[in-house]
Amino acid sequence: MYMRRGEKNSKMADFKDRALMLTKGHSVEELQGLIDQVYRDEIKPRLWPRSLERLKHHLEQGHEVWLVSAAPVELAQAIADDLGATGALGTIVGHDGNVLTGELVGAPLHGKAKRRAIKALAKERGISLRKSWAYSDSVNDLPMLSAVGNQVAVNPDQQLRRYAVAAGWEILRQRRRELRAQK
Repeated sequence: MYMRRGEKNSKMADFKDRALMLTKGHSVEELQGLIDQVYRDEIKPRLWPRSLERLKHHLEQGHEVWLVSAAPVELAQAIADDLGATGALGTIVGHDGNVLTGELVGAPLHGKAKRRAIKALAKERGISLRKSWAYSDSVNDLPMLSAVGNQVAVNPDQQLRRYAVAAGWEILRQRRRELRAQK
């Protein structure tokens, strides 16, 4: 739904609440199984080849590469692990060790929360944000993008594209045929 209609805070909150209620009472093991299946079947086939090349290039340069996502941290970490990235930050879904509570631990990692998270990560790991890169497709990531020295808008939504053009940021456009070519 998000990919088709865009992101509106009221819709996101409603979607978040309904999704969390569906998780309540399910095991952490079930969540991990679902995450593994969603990544394998839905996300991995849609990873942009040139984005993966950029990730590998950063790793070859000795950079830490962190996936920062509003998705559950378990999903973000599964992607990061598969791609060889350093780690992941994401929204934390509550559980008691075995069973999901149907609540979040803290706020979703979204908008300004991403900026706060990367600043904390940079401080903890001694990373210069001025020398860092951030990649995004959404205007909702402007707080994160503006916190680093190198911004790349990847297939940006219309608002981010306008902002990136005005700011002189790099725009990386990738086409569906690139996905089909890698199959």
